[in-house]
Amino acid sequence: MDSIVNILGLIGSIGISVMLIPQIYKVYKTKISEGFSYLFLFINIFSGILMLIYGIYYYLLPVMLINSCVLLSICILIYLKYTIENFKKFNNHCIIDDDNISDIII
Repeated sequence: MDSIVNILGLIGSIGISVMLIPQIYKVYKTKISEGFSYLFLFINIFSGILMLIYGIYYYLLPVMLINSCVLLSICILIYLKYTIENFKKFNNHCIIDDDNISDIII
């Protein structure tokens, strides 16, 4: 019975580890990040850090692995959200006309 529970735990760990990859890909491709609030992302980071500490303290390798993957994914989402929002803010404040188009460095 223990081996079945261990296999189920491993499958669940893999699922949790990869659950944010499709969302990261979607945000990266569409450049739309408004669906995530910073509060949601920071609560996830806080929870992941606490669970990582728990896993390290009790040396639970699956817990350490899962939460490391989740923390990495959340950090990537925060980076994407921040860069996309700042890029949109910058582009909304820039007025480009034909006279100064040559001054823009790409």
